[in-house]
Amino acid sequence: MRTKQECLSSYYGVERRFGNDELIEFSMRARGSFEFFFKHIMGYAIGPYHKEIFKLLKNERVCIMSPRGHAKTEICSVGFSMWRAYRRENQNIVIVSNSLNQSGEVLDRIKAAISKPNSIALPISRGIALCVRISETIPCH
Repeated sequence: MRTKQECLSSYYGVERRFGNDELIEFSMRARGSFEFFFKHIMGYAIGPYHKEIFKLLKNERVCIMSPRGHAKTEICSVGFSMWRAYRRENQNIVIVSNSLNQSGEVLDRIKAAISKPNSIALPISRGIALCVRISETIPCH
């Protein structure tokens, strides 16, 4: 997770001190667009394949299947969960993985990102009040 200065410099394309109006504009854009949040706050480059995932995530229910290494976990589990919390949406978020270990790793990545000092997403930590790991796996057929 980037610091406020890194996020704003990425968006505005300059390294300088930013005013309150610029921070408000940036925050509004980040709250309104997951793609913007993922690029400028999380700091990831976005390719055409990722844009397709962002479009799919606008649906209420979606199942994304693609090969390993296509950023599904980073976009859908880590990034999307953090964005929803950043927007301060009062929703339950379920992290589903192949195993308890994998879902625990995703949860650890979210916790690490939001607990970083000077992070722009620090308010997210208030939005994640309780995290539960389910020890039972349910096969999907």
